[in-house]
Amino acid sequence: MITANQNGTIVETTFSKEAIDKQLQKMISDPVFIDSDILKSFLVFVVNETLNGNRNRLKEYTIAVNVLHKPINFRPQDSGIVRIHAGRLRRALNNYYCQAGILDEIRIAIPKGGYVPVFIDNEEEDVSARVNSSLKPTVIGIAPFRNASDSPTSNSFTDGIGVQLSTALMQLEHFTVVSYYTMRNLSSKYDDIEKSAISAGLQYMVTGDLQMLKGSLRLHLQLMRVRTGQLIWSQMYEKKFSAEKLFGVQDDIVKEAITDLSQLVL
Repeated sequence: MITANQNGTIVETTFSKEAIDKQLQKMISDPVFIDSDILKSFLVFVVNETLNGNRNRLKEYTIAVNVLHKPINFRPQDSGIVRIHAGRLRRALNNYYCQAGILDEIRIAIPKGGYVPVFIDNEEEDVSARVNSSLKPTVIGIAPFRNASDSPTSNSFTDGIGVQLSTALMQLEHFTVVSYYTMRNLSSKYDDIEKSAISAGLQYMVTGDLQMLKGSLRLHLQLMRVRTGQLIWSQMYEKKFSAEKLFGVQDDIVKEAITDLSQLVL
């Protein structure tokens, strides 16, 4: 059987398959899981695959097809649906062990960054703290984008992207998102975007630069760690647009950006 030590190294556990399965059946009978077919199916699938020696199969694609019943041509890079439900599952596991499962012997956890469950002695305080700390939300916000054009169309577009990105980030696991309009108000108060980020309590901030010219637009997004000023991620999105299709372009950029951001481990 497998589990993980504090450094994430794979080691053997003393729990038998029978004991783990008994724990699994107890958990999926709890109200935390019984009212959600998706969370119950997700947990059962990843645990059973691990117990059967198929942990290498636990990828976004196999979970999407086998748990979420997506078609065989499903492309994980085009959708964050598996990651969204994985976040829900991690929160449900945490809730279970804070309530009905607080005295259980075996803790089933799914460490952030993958989908392979680990089976932990629930009485080991240091391990429980490690699992719980991984669920601590990351505070993030979208700074108003710099706009080279400064036209009514481009100003409306940048605000729309900011609002939509903020809303979409709320669907990703472990993110607490400061509202876009709060960030915009703070940026007008401070002459430095880092000062506005610190004032909002951000750990990470998305910034951007927009250029629009003759039916083409270029949006350059960056993700910064506020405490150090370190650039974590950067991506340029270039699109053709017309006034009639501006909303569609906005949707496309947000979808691509959220897919990119959801793959980062912060």
